[in-house]
Amino acid sequence: MAGGKRGRKIPVKTRGIINEAALLLPNIDREELAKFLRKYLADEGLMTPSLETVKRMISAARNSDTNEDQAWSLSTSAKYGIPDELNGDLFQILKGCLIIGRTLTIREAKWIARLKEVVPPENLLYHAVQYSIRERACLVSEIANDTADLDAELVFGKYDSKTSFFAAINTGIIEKPKHIIEKTQELIIISPENMFNTNNVSNADRIIESIVLKPVGLDFKHDDDLSEDGKTAYALWLRHLCKGTQWINLTIDRKRKIAMDLRKEIAATKNLPYWEHVDWEPSRKILKEVGLEPSDEVKGESR
Repeated sequence: MAGGKRGRKIPVKTRGIINEAALLLPNIDREELAKFLRKYLADEGLMTPSLETVKRMISAARNSDTNEDQAWSLSTSAKYGIPDELNGDLFQILKGCLIIGRTLTIREAKWIARLKEVVPPENLLYHAVQYSIRERACLVSEIANDTADLDAELVFGKYDSKTSFFAAINTGIIEKPKHIIEKTQELIIISPENMFNTNNVSNADRIIESIVLKPVGLDFKHDDDLSEDGKTAYALWLRHLCKGTQWINLTIDRKRKIAMDLRKEIAATKNLPYWEHVDWEPSRKILKEVGLEPSDEVKGESR
């Protein structure tokens, strides 16, 4: 045949799985994800494209942003038909996203609006991300958006009725979920910024423990000594400390001690006058140990 032998057409199901995984795990190295997906597809008895083909598909999916995949803001709600009464929920979710350094997209905001009445508030973003990724994956795959498996998880109460949920699957009432979130846990572990490491993005304390502490083995119990405002500040500062050049070299015990010391320092600011919060940052000792340079205001202080 002129032009050489053409490759086999990749089946719809295979395309959907590859594209969904590429969007679900944007921070995973392309080749590592491609190898994982080829093994997953083979284990499932599905057509398995070559490594280079899977890598190209991953890149194409990740570069498939549309206007709806840009950052949500209050000014975009009217244009995309997001009701004003949802703004309170979106602001709470946006706060959590800002704390952990992720973008809340317009597409996710639209799905939050659709899911608000059927999903607990603390799980809204988690499910909105799943539905958004499915929608994008279907767009990239050039197939109709199919969320039947995601819908079934909600219909049978995945959170409150696990027994009936799995009974529905095992008796053939609903299909086994198509998405591969559960299959990718070992990959998600090496991507601690991924939103799927936490269900609740409106609670700053849960965010920081899930996104920062658990990936480095620092999930520990503590007294509830911070206000919601203090927990948010704690989350922001602890995430910032993790960016220090020496953080990665510290032992788990030292990281735990630094996190606890930071919590105490923030708790001590509770009754400070407003103007003393303007330039506040953790003590020079903490900043230096994690490899961050104290500001001029802190350099000369002994605390």
